[in-house]
Amino acid sequence: MLDRFFEAVAALLLSAITLLALASVMARYVLNTSLAWSSEILIGLLVYATFFCGYLALRQGAHLRIDVLVARLSRRAQWSIFFINQALIGVVA
Repeated sequence: MLDRFFEAVAALLLSAITLLALASVMARYVLNTSLAWSSEILIGLLVYATFFCGYLALRQGAHLRIDVLVARLSRRAQWSIFFINQALIGVVA
């Protein structure tokens, strides 16, 4: 249920980013004026979208990883590395 909410919020944020960027480009090249506030809003929306999508990727196990070396380790070592990896992702996020 919470994942569906975050998916909807991420979709809305990405849609807002797309529409605002399109409006900014259209204003600049068609109307020959600029939306002075659009870049700050776009950056803010992108930051929020990054965190929402990062949370979803963490929940779904979709973060990028290279497991060539880890696959050769024992199950216990793999679990330890997985735990350390998840902890680092949490600290960075």
